[in-house]
Amino acid sequence: MRDDLIAFPHKPGTDAEGMTLRDYFAAAVIQGLLANPKLSDQIMRTGGARGGWVEESASAWADSMIEKRN
Repeated sequence: MRDDLIAFPHKPGTDAEGMTLRDYFAAAVIQGLLANPKLSDQIMRTGGARGGWVEESASAWADSMIEKRN
């Protein structure tokens, strides 16, 4: 699986490196998870922002989306 694909490429003349496609997908997944009121209990039971469940789930979904693209 390629994890070096860029969602927002580097712009010449700037120090910005861009965001990887994996990071972009994970951010979209996190947004969806946090916006879903049915998941709020699950998120809080697993430690909330410091529990790791949201991040692990987002990473797994992002990896899956990248695999489907390849």
